[in-house]
Amino acid sequence: MRRTARAFAAASIVLFGAAAVQAAKLDRPPFQAPAGPIEPGVLDPTNQCLLHPQLCDPTEPPPNPCLENPELCEPQDPCEQNPELCDPVDPCELDPTLCEEEPPVAEDPPQVPRIPFAGPAITRVDGIKVVEDFPAKLNFSTAAGTFLMMDPNGAIYAGNLTPKGKSGRKFTMFLDGPSSDAFTAFVADRGAAVAGSPAGTVLGDTSKLVLKYEGNGEVSVKIRSEVLTDSLGAIVFKATLTGFIN
Repeated sequence: MRRTARAFAAASIVLFGAAAVQAAKLDRPPFQAPAGPIEPGVLDPTNQCLLHPQLCDPTEPPPNPCLENPELCEPQDPCEQNPELCDPVDPCELDPTLCEEEPPVAEDPPQVPRIPFAGPAITRVDGIKVVEDFPAKLNFSTAAGTFLMMDPNGAIYAGNLTPKGKSGRKFTMFLDGPSSDAFTAFVADRGAAVAGSPAGTVLGDTSKLVLKYEGNGEVSVKIRSEVLTDSLGAIVFKATLTGFIN
């Protein structure tokens, strides 16, 4: 028994000495287990919850499935689920009678000049001079710069008004293309009626019309036109017409 105790003591001394040598090599004291229970606030090297609290915290929320799979949480497009809800409905398919072509709207009849004018008109051709009454009608707008004039035969001439001078009451009347041709034919016919023979072919023409609007409602129109034909030569037509605006 004594031998056994001595042998155990000797072995313990050897083991302790080896541990001291190893600790000296590592330049740190040998490991010593803590004696007694660990006091609060002291880190327990064996408790993993103290080393990694996130692993053991029961209050941590569960993972968000929308972050892992966003397509699970995005609202679905109702137009993809039911395209009929989003496609516009064509009313013509529901009721074709709604889309039938409408009947053409009747155009307003051409405006007819309403202001009566009258005055002497002189036609001179081949040395013959004839003075006749020349009733006419007129519509005009200085704001729009347009006019309509009707001769004794019912023909209507249209054109534009351009201010003349600084008074603001005189306007030059420019006939449009078709009206200019029609008025030239009118003067040629009057010359043929005075001469008693056909006018022939028109070689050239010049026309000048001036409108004067007085403040008391009086309106006057002066016309001078000369048409050159191959049969009658020069036909001159002059007229001074006056009227009142109501």
